[in-house]
Amino acid sequence: TKLVPGTIVEVPRNPIVKVVPLSTYRQRMDVFSNTCVSQIDPMYEGYFIAWRNKHCPNDSGYDYDYRGYFNSGMPPPTKGLHWLDIYKKPNHPTFSNMSIYSTPEHPGGRWLNNNTTATFRPSAWMKADPERIEELKKYWAKYEAPKGNKLYLEEE
Repeated sequence: TKLVPGTIVEVPRNPIVKVVPLSTYRQRMDVFSNTCVSQIDPMYEGYFIAWRNKHCPNDSGYDYDYRGYFNSGMPPPTKGLHWLDIYKKPNHPTFSNMSIYSTPEHPGGRWLNNNTTATFRPSAWMKADPERIEELKKYWAKYEAPKGNKLYLEEE
């Protein structure tokens, strides 16, 4: 299949996400980081590396599937803008139901947007992990609160 930049392709949900009972928060998150990675045809690997070096050179991809985004053919966001949730991995602090990795077993949270700000509600699955919620709060204070976004942690 020829990859044409700017072409939007149908993205299937990824069924490989599995829960593995591990002792630490970081170990649990590492499982998601290592299993939620899209494959790239080897003939496009060089193109992917050049694309990644240009558009997200300082991000390891630990909590975002840049290979999946690249495979989709969608153009990357304008520098400084937000990457779409569609390829957030379950270990991303604001993993959402818009991700291909959101499943009934591991549902992402929900973004509620208005014209100027957004509110994020983590899923019950996310809230069941106290360490995850602490990491989310730290992330929120650093990246989302300064934009005026709200974090909703109350029970529904």
